[in-house]
Parts: sequence; structure tokens; C-alpha cells
Amino acid sequence: MQNVDPPCDIVTEFAELFERAQATDKVDSCRKTLAELTMMEAQIKAQAEAFKRMSQGYEASIDSSTDFMARLEQTNAEIPVNCNPEEEERFREMQEKLWRVNHPNEPMPAAGGAADEDEDVIVADSGNDLARNVKCPISGVEVLNLKEPVVDEVGFVYEKESIEGWLVPHGNRPVEAPIAGTSHKITKAGLKKATRVIREQRRRQKRPQTQQAEDAAVLDV
Repeated sequence: MQNVDPPCDIVTEFAELFERAQATDKVDSCRKTLAELTMMEAQIKAQAEAFKRMSQGYEASIDSSTDFMARLEQTNAEIPVNCNPEEEERFREMQEKLWRVNHPNEPMPAAGGAADEDEDVIVADSGNDLARNVKCPISGVEVLNLKEPVVDEVGFVYEKESIEGWLVPHGNRPVEAPIAGTSHKITKAGLKKATRVIREQRRRQKRPQTQQAEDAAVLDV
């Protein structure tokens, strides 16, 4: 299994349904399943890296035999599986979706408490759990319609081509984000793929058009 996004998406959707039904035990079961899937993905990636390293360093010889299992075990030991499921993006995304079930118009509290958030970047919440903004501030395109969405370190999403073009004149220097009401700075190196937005785009492509029309209201709040 190279991509666990589809089963993780299904688990998250069921968790939302169970949360609405106040089936706490089933919600907990979904959390456990998501954690197991996330850990499994990390283990598969580590195993794939082990095979890659083995193939790169292997030289066939008719004069000697190779204990491949022993070599694989040794290589595996050199590649630790560093994964804490509860700190992964998917798990945080599920937690936020569950929060929205009972607190539809309230932003989810930060894990470290409100005191940990920079007052300079506290702006009106977008009303969704995908991004802190509804549209790319440069292109004006809604985040779910972006071709290649990227997110800055604070959580604002942009069209990659637009924001990188906007950053070109500034070189590698940190520049104040083009978002009204904030003073945080961004750099090209600090931009990452907006995985939440990308996953939601994939989900909506798979849904019937009627469901997509209903979901379109999410970013209009």
C-alpha cells in the first residue's frame, strides 16, 4: 500500500458521523484505526528505504552467497520508524473535524493554549478547517480551486505559482505575508504543500456533483 490517504479519509468521515451520533466509543475506535494506518505507512516507507539501500550496496558474486534476510534485518535496524501518529497532519485534521461537529463557528483551541499564539497573526477565522483564508490573496482563487496549493508556516494557503512570483523580487529575504491584518513573514523555503486542501480536492472529485454543490458552502462561511 503506497498511499493510505483513501482509507484514512474514510475513517475520518466515519469518525464525524459517530461524533454527531455521540457514539464516543466508536469515535475512539476511529482514532485508534487512524493511528494504526499512519504507523503502518511509516513502517512501509522505512521498509522501502531498506530495500533501496540493499539494492544500492549489493554486488553479485559467484564466489560467495548472501544472507539476504540477515542483511535486511541489519538494514531495517539502521532505519528507525520515527512516527508519532497523534502529531501527524491526518490526526490533527480529524481532531479539528470532530471539534467542528459541536463547535461549528469556533476555531479549535491551539494545543499549547491561546497564550502560545502570536497575537500579530490572530485574524478572523475562515470558518473552515482547511486554511486560515478563503481565497489566495494574490490570485483571488478560492483555495479549493487552486491548481497547486501551498501553505505557509502560519496556515495561510496560496497558489504556488502566484506566491513564488510575488516573492521573486525579494530574493531569499523573509517578507511580510500579503494578508491584511497579519504581520508574519514568509519565505519560499517556508512554503509547503497544502496537504489538507489537496486531500479535500481529491475527496470532492470522487463525490457526486450534488454533494460537491452542498460542500461548496464550506468556504463561504
